[in-house]
Amino acid sequence: MSDIVDELKQTVAAAGKGDKVVAIHLFGIRHSQRLDGMNLHDLAERAGIGKSFGTELRKGVRLADHVSLKVKC
Repeated sequence: MSDIVDELKQTVAAAGKGDKVVAIHLFGIRHSQRLDGMNLHDLAERAGIGKSFGTELRKGVRLADHVSLKVKC
């Protein structure tokens, strides 16, 4: 679990001002298969972003079946 914790930390740290929640949603979408069955509140807490952001990760995971990500040029 430590590898995904580190990835989440880096993703949130790299997020622009005002984009933290969007970055968390996108992380959930990108990694939905890896996150399936994982305690996302625990993951968020271990990543140092706060336990409540587990809900935002879950939103991303649930969105994964309904969206496709664009490649930014």
